[in-house]
Amino acid sequence: MNRRTFLQVVGTAGARAAGVGCVRGAPAAPAGSAAGPKFRVAVVGCGRWATAMTEVALQSGRARILATADPLLSRAAALRDAAKARSRWQHISACDDLESALADDRIDAVILGVPEHGCLEALRSCARRSLPVLARAPLAHSAQDSEAAAALVSDGRICVALPAEADAGLRALRARIEDGAIGTPRSVKVFVSIPGGRRERPGAPVEPAADVNWEKWCGPVGDSPCLPSLTQRTLPAYAGWRWHLRYGSGPMGGSAPHWLGALATLLPLQRPEAVYSIGRRVVLGSPLRWPDGAATSDAPDHQIACLRLPALDVTWEHRLVGVREKDCPASHAVISGDCGQVHLAADGGWTVSGQETASGRWLGPLNEAGVNSAVWANFLSALDAPATRASASLRIATDWVVWSMAAYQ
Repeated sequence: MNRRTFLQVVGTAGARAAGVGCVRGAPAAPAGSAAGPKFRVAVVGCGRWATAMTEVALQSGRARILATADPLLSRAAALRDAAKARSRWQHISACDDLESALADDRIDAVILGVPEHGCLEALRSCARRSLPVLARAPLAHSAQDSEAAAALVSDGRICVALPAEADAGLRALRARIEDGAIGTPRSVKVFVSIPGGRRERPGAPVEPAADVNWEKWCGPVGDSPCLPSLTQRTLPAYAGWRWHLRYGSGPMGGSAPHWLGALATLLPLQRPEAVYSIGRRVVLGSPLRWPDGAATSDAPDHQIACLRLPALDVTWEHRLVGVREKDCPASHAVISGDCGQVHLAADGGWTVSGQETASGRWLGPLNEAGVNSAVWANFLSALDAPATRASASLRIATDWVVWSMAAYQ
């Protein structure tokens, strides 16, 4: 697909995807219009999402990658080499330091894929330079950091990618709900099951890999030890950080933004008036840390959170079920109204489907590549808007971002 065809296909779709890093009222590129200017981009945090967005950005013909940065230098170098292979532009730096990646004054925008324990610092660094940012929720892992991140978003400098909003199937389902298919929505219940797991034993600290800038991204080794449970998972490297509250927000922080994003696509959700939460480690056992530094993870493997919203209540539950992945019960959500229900089921990754009891399946699998293209097209439309470019900021609605971050505090 050439540049002209790409922009014709996704430009309009991206602009119509409400809320996906979207500038309200930003004009979409007319169908068949010539490609706009190229933007020079730095990619910070080179995990799965940022790598996919980089691929889409290069395919659009409107991005030139200038720098890549990641705590794991080998991963930053891998994305740099991939970008070189896809582009005529060969002058791309790879580093393990955020400030070094943003030091180039030519950078126009940033794709930010940093996990929540390092996201706020990265957002502030971009804000100091007035750099537009395409970021992925969640943006923080504590109540204090959440408020600071929300302030940056509401100030207009951060564009948040909410992939669920870009799914045409979910938007069609929203129209059915708005037309009264289930009456007035009264409650939402979400259950997320996590396969595997057994009682955890403390592991002695290990030395971070030689190409990991640990102290820059995770804190001094003495205070933030590198534990085996951080490194024993396979994809990506250091993926176990989600189970350590020092670095992340537990399994709820990993799953809730995506589920709540889908729900916010379907319902006019507002920031909760109150959040009640309780969690236990039923399978993994109590968190332990010995005097010699040996420790287990400390995030709950079973957690229930109740969000009291003005118009309805949302109940969240995640559970480590201790079985193989193929035997794991399906994660699902139930939206209950006055005269019916909507059932949503997750089928791995970003795939979401909908089902109505009376009418059968409503939605098919979500096309992740198409969603990423819509997200990037929206970001381009924001960058193309003259008022946005003049102020070097991005204006978006922030309600979802604020309350989704509050959900796992």
